Amino acid sequence: MNTPLARAGAQLLVERDAAGPESVARRLLAVQGQAFGPARWSLGARSISTTLSDVDALFDNGTLVRTWTMRGTLHIVSGDDVRLMLTATADKQRHLAQQVMRRDGMNAEVVSTAFRALETAMSQDGPLERRQAMDAMSSAGLNTDGGRGYHLIREAALAGIVVWGPVRRTQQALVPAGEWLPPAEPIDRDEAITRILVRYLQCRSPATLRDFAWWLGITLTEARRAHADAGDAVVQSDAGAEFLESAATVDAPTPPRATALLPAFDEYILGYRDRSPVLEDRHMEVVQAGANGIFQPVIVLDGRVAGIWRADASPAGIRVDLSPFAALSPRATSRIEREAARYATYLGTPLLGVSTLGGSRPA
Repeated sequence: MNTPLARAGAQLLVERDAAGPESVARRLLAVQGQAFGPARWSLGARSISTTLSDVDALFDNGTLVRTWTMRGTLHIVSGDDVRLMLTATADKQRHLAQQVMRRDGMNAEVVSTAFRALETAMSQDGPLERRQAMDAMSSAGLNTDGGRGYHLIREAALAGIVVWGPVRRTQQALVPAGEWLPPAEPIDRDEAITRILVRYLQCRSPATLRDFAWWLGITLTEARRAHADAGDAVVQSDAGAEFLESAATVDAPTPPRATALLPAFDEYILGYRDRSPVLEDRHMEVVQAGANGIFQPVIVLDGRVAGIWRADASPAGIRVDLSPFAALSPRATSRIEREAARYATYLGTPLLGVSTLGGSRPA
């Protein structure tokens, strides 16, 4: 099995989803989303003829939201799946945050006061932009400086009180989760993790249990229990002894090629603990720049990460600059240029040109 190409196919980097970004979000289950702009392109890059306006409309009508689904990190998720994810991860996320909460004096009374302040403000004023949320908590006598306000909003999200919903310029506004999200059947945590494992493998195969445990922020023991509970829905992969696949997608043909320009923090990199099947270790320090964990936008060629890229915007349009790890063939360059054109169309702006290592070609 060609693992990079198989993953590219599973992650919709070959046959883009004609149903649009809502379908992509459901397929990926959770899309790393602490950087809102790049996260939206994660959906657009996997869709056919999708624009940024199309993606934003799904946040405005509640189809998609952003919240802390796992690892203390914001993710884009379908409104239908928020409660499933939080059933599996909310308690563990709260536990991991307790040291910071205690250090900053955010005890149960402070958290309860923050919840009431946010609920009251949303009831009176509607969706709250970040500054409005901070002001509401400050007016209730809470100190929101030094990241405290951010942590209190996260606690409210983990408690199922708020989610980030409608788009306001380049960010989102907080809305009440109870009103914004559809009802969901209650299930226990073990069942939630099992369901998530099956869906994780449907869109990220082949992958290992260590990949899954890291991604969801659970223990390997919990991941193994979910594997046992999944039964025939999960099968051994030809990629190697530790690799698994979803039984629903195991017969999917491996695509012959895959080309994409993916955003920073994309699930093609961050959907796995071990990135070596698609990214050589010697290039990791380029993709993950610095010690602060900033992941760069990546070029994908035939399923492997082949470099990084950036887009420079101006009122006239965008220029895309490529920094490949090795010289690109004319055919590969042509394929990447088509992806750059897709990105410009998604943004609704002209593509002015594509540059590679100082060599420029007009669009």
